[in-house]
Amino acid sequence: MQLLVPLAALACWAIPANAGPIPATVSGTITEAGIGTAISGVTVVAFNIDQNQVVDEALADSAGAYSLSIPVDSGSTRTVLIEAAGPDHAPARYGAIATPDCFFGCYHGSAGGEKVLAPGDSLSGIDLALTAGGRIAGTITEAGSGDPLPGATIEPLALNAYAYSVHFHGISDAAGAYEIPLALAPGNWHVHAIPDSSAGNWVIEAWNDRLCQHRRCPILDTDTVGVAAGGVTTGIDFDLQPGATISGTLTADPVNRIVRLWDAAGLMLDQRVLLSASDTGWAFPGLAGGSYFVELGPVTSLSPHVRQLHNGLPCPFGGCARARGSALTVAPGATLNAGSFSLTLGGQIEGTIVDDATGTVPVAAGGGQQIYDIIDASGQVIGGGPIIEDSGAIVIRPSSGLPPGDYYLRTWNEWLGRGIGQDNFGGEFHLPGYSDALAPDQPCSGVICNLGAVTPISVTAGATSSVTVRLQTGRLISGSVVVDATSDPIEHAIVKLFDASGRYVTGALTDGAGEFELGVFPSGNYRLRTPCRPSSGRDISASVMPISTAFTARPVTAPRPCAICPPAA
Repeated sequence: MQLLVPLAALACWAIPANAGPIPATVSGTITEAGIGTAISGVTVVAFNIDQNQVVDEALADSAGAYSLSIPVDSGSTRTVLIEAAGPDHAPARYGAIATPDCFFGCYHGSAGGEKVLAPGDSLSGIDLALTAGGRIAGTITEAGSGDPLPGATIEPLALNAYAYSVHFHGISDAAGAYEIPLALAPGNWHVHAIPDSSAGNWVIEAWNDRLCQHRRCPILDTDTVGVAAGGVTTGIDFDLQPGATISGTLTADPVNRIVRLWDAAGLMLDQRVLLSASDTGWAFPGLAGGSYFVELGPVTSLSPHVRQLHNGLPCPFGGCARARGSALTVAPGATLNAGSFSLTLGGQIEGTIVDDATGTVPVAAGGGQQIYDIIDASGQVIGGGPIIEDSGAIVIRPSSGLPPGDYYLRTWNEWLGRGIGQDNFGGEFHLPGYSDALAPDQPCSGVICNLGAVTPISVTAGATSSVTVRLQTGRLISGSVVVDATSDPIEHAIVKLFDASGRYVTGALTDGAGEFELGVFPSGNYRLRTPCRPSSGRDISASVMPISTAFTARPVTAPRPCAICPPAA
């Protein structure tokens, strides 16, 4: 007898290769700590730490019960935190071994409570016992007129400045009144009021009468609001000031451009990205007033166009000082049109790296990239770019756009304090055994390079200058720092390297085993020092590397020979 099965039925029996998410469920009860009474109306959330988002939430019913459904991809897992808070009860996390920095929206790993869910899991008994908390209430009004400002957001922040999720934010109503919906733990809190940008131009304000520059607030330096268990702290009122605005235009060459706003201290406040030819206008409202700097440039650092400041000073790489030259000054509540700007076409530097002795390609290790420095005629780092391994070659990718002129290329990166032969964190791209160089072939000891020993690289507008950098082998300088009397390792000790003439080369911190690695350096004599040694340290010769000498540190109880040691003796 032959059994005939319809093809449609066979299709139903087949297991799909890429099955969709299969929910896992988490359930439990919310009760009053120490009493066991059920609490209703409590918000319970599942926060996914991998995607940094709430994946489900529910309200506890009259019996305090809740149930969450968390989608989990077939063949995968999902790690979540289960947290809860109510209008009268402070937030808590299931299984926490320490107090979390914040709730419903951040994860730093030290507080614990993680639950790993597989598809179809059903976890019951995930119960939380909550303690009493308190809320904050007040009004948001316009300074001067006293008119209400509806739609403003009131955000509480912990003393460490960690923000809580939107579940804890209050929103001002038509009368300007607000009350945060969920309770906070008893104690002191920072609070700031964020106006509705669609309702006008107002300055964000931190309690008490501390104006913010756009969204940058000195939260840790602001007054705090006290919250008591079982109560509502009222009278936390904000009178928001009219915001100042700086605006301008940036022509569409190249098409993708970026405009950044910096304050007088060199802190970035905001940015605007312009992505079409017709998108040329930019504006920064909500400013408290004062002095500012505007940076204008291409979105990508590989563009030949020169990044610049509003005052015409070039700013060709991410590490340049923005707060320099003449600033833009705008009064509180005023509007300043900074004018129309266009980007200047510059030149770039690119090249390859080879072994100086053989002309062959050095063997690379690790992944990612190293960063090189571009130095101007005055010796200042003004640009750079990545060094990568590509198709069997060590490639110096094109630099950021540079104004026409003469420059030097150095494989050591000053901003990272890292050389081409160094693997700081394990698995980083580097060229083991090679010391750094100034193009084309001048050896460098870290930041110390003899610019006068090489011909500078000439850069012209619209062109790319190519160089070949020839690296020499060097020796790795490493070691450890221990307590003299016990030989116990010292973690986070500072170790500094000087050349034979006492010039600072580089420094490093010791790890948990007291060990340090400073990098690979050319042959010569160097000195090592831990802070507050009376001299610049023991002479060591890079010609007899590698070394792994234990350099001792004085016990903290011993008299110190100096508060700040001279660089050399």
